Amino acid sequence: MKYIFSIILSLCISEFVLAQSSKGDIEVRVDNLESDRKGSLCLILFSKEKGYPDDPNEGEASRVFAIDGQRKKFLLEDIAYGDYVVTLFHDENDNLILDKNFLGAPKEGFGISQNPRSTILGPPEFQSAIFSHQNDRTPLEIKISY
Repeated sequence: MKYIFSIILSLCISEFVLAQSSKGDIEVRVDNLESDRKGSLCLILFSKEKGYPDDPNEGEASRVFAIDGQRKKFLLEDIAYGDYVVTLFHDENDNLILDKNFLGAPKEGFGISQNPRSTILGPPEFQSAIFSHQNDRTPLEIKISY
């Protein structure tokens, strides 16, 4: 009986350790952020194309960070390992929406993981922005365009 209890306890501990180690942080470094402008930085994490690039309700996670003039790194914590796309925008009027002009082009600064080029017809393809998160801390560099 002691032997069976030891095996069950070992299996439970192993499952707990595996569950704990399958998550990590994504550290997003934002280049070209015009921090002298007012507003916030909105980040959205997508694991699937639905909602991409700017619907936070369809993302796996979304965060809003204050822009304080010095900060260039932003942390998405406790994210399950997997393949993702991060989109971000400088929400200058703090309405939590990426404002667009009458043609649908962003009026606020925006950026996408892997820094793919936008097309005249819209945002880059989802597949071109995917990165793999498989570590305790995954660094990501995104250049914001205004």
